[in-house]
Amino acid sequence: INGLFAELGRTIPGISDLQGPSKFASSQAVIKTLAKKPQCMSLVGEFGLELEQMTSAHNPTKNGVRAVWLDVYNKSGRNGLLHGSAYADAEKNVSAIHSPALTVIGECTPSTYYKAMELSNIEEGLIPRFLAVNYAGKRVYFNEERKIGMDESMLRRVADIAIASISLSQSNNVIDIDFAPGIKKHLREFGMYCTDKINEAESSLTAELWNRI
Repeated sequence: INGLFAELGRTIPGISDLQGPSKFASSQAVIKTLAKKPQCMSLVGEFGLELEQMTSAHNPTKNGVRAVWLDVYNKSGRNGLLHGSAYADAEKNVSAIHSPALTVIGECTPSTYYKAMELSNIEEGLIPRFLAVNYAGKRVYFNEERKIGMDESMLRRVADIAIASISLSQSNNVIDIDFAPGIKKHLREFGMYCTDKINEAESSLTAELWNRI
């Protein structure tokens, strides 16, 4: 991903505005980042260890990061608003942020990811907010003929998306996602099915899992 940004940076001014930090030290750091880069993507290495710190009862600073991540999740829409922060020193204040869109991509081994997971993380909605992609295949042999750099056609397609994202960010605009033709009926039926499962659940954890689908 970093290599992709490096290639795009040669032809697209402002691409760095879409890159967020790899670590957030505090809740204030998240808010200040979004104040400067309202729409950005952060690539977090060793995400399992980061998650463990964020959910530890002995790390209130990282708990603050978790709280802002939870809060910002539903704020990217047209009328979304993430409230800023106020300090005794007025120069450090951060104004409200309109339609912030923070994407976090975490990399880690499955063992560290699941080790850091607790029931409370699921109930509060932190874990269900992430899409877990797990590779369960065999290790492949070293590719001695691997190509350095992206395929040009794919690079152009990604560049088009990046340019559109930068344009929307600079104009403080969003795209409203509508339902595909014929999909409303299926969504309605599935929504009713999930609601029935929530009402039938014998534990708050089960109910929350169905609520986050």
